[in-house]
Amino acid sequence: MNYEARRPTRFWSKALRPEKGCWLWQGPVTRKGYGHFTWRKGDSRRAHRAAWELAYGPVPAGRWVLHYCDTPACVRPGHLYIGDHAANTADMIRRGRKRRGEDCHKSGLKNTDIPRIRALVQSGIPKTHVARAYGVSPIAIWMIVQRRHWGHIE
Repeated sequence: MNYEARRPTRFWSKALRPEKGCWLWQGPVTRKGYGHFTWRKGDSRRAHRAAWELAYGPVPAGRWVLHYCDTPACVRPGHLYIGDHAANTADMIRRGRKRRGEDCHKSGLKNTDIPRIRALVQSGIPKTHVARAYGVSPIAIWMIVQRRHWGHIE
């Protein structure tokens, strides 16, 4: 039997497939818990994407394979759907997985800083001065005041 004919068998042998619920990938996983599968040397991909391709055919160019079940290791075709970056981001926000404010690892500000920053700017202190005091850019201060960033903080 050639390699191409064995590929589905080799793939599905790495998944626990109960009658109900998610089919969990038992092969290698990424740090974020997504399964990883190598079709052949030099051709590897996320396991849920490979599951989609085996079940339904090629993923359209520029499209993503997303999970209904919100389980990164799931490879059950019925738990997957085609989307794009915007759909993935909207799903992440809807499910409460998007880090915001001080929970974001890049943030140099704390949730408690935001009302004070807004009050300082509203009192007439220049954004450049406030920015310097908090160690951020004037654009960051403007985004906070306009509620484009940190809008979840009153």
